[in-house]
Amino acid sequence: MAENLPVMKIMRFTLLSLLILSVQSVYAQEKSNEERAKTLTEKMKGNLSLQDEQYGKVYTINLAFVNKATQVRNSGGGRLGKARKLKDADGERDKMLKGVLTGEQYKKYKEQKAENRKEMKKRLEERKEG
Repeated sequence: MAENLPVMKIMRFTLLSLLILSVQSVYAQEKSNEERAKTLTEKMKGNLSLQDEQYGKVYTINLAFVNKATQVRNSGGGRLGKARKLKDADGERDKMLKGVLTGEQYKKYKEQKAENRKEMKKRLEERKEG
């Protein structure tokens, strides 16, 4: 029985290591802020017909926004305070985008943003009812 003790310890260590690795891989599947910003920028590129020189600037703006949003979500405080901070960050992003997008692109961006907000409210209401 004493001879099996080191084998049991090795097996236990191996199983624990596998468990830790599997948990880490689940968390690694979450998108990074860079990936989120790229996805957002790609969507904007398609919807707004961004030019190549605009793309880099819009990506930088979106990355700053995503970083700020992540920071706010991970910070302490209540939901209302976080919502206010996110709204401020979104307003800052809008100001920066206005300097990069053409008038027509910015108008379309704001229209799509309003439509997305309306759809989000509708889904939230449906969830509350169901």
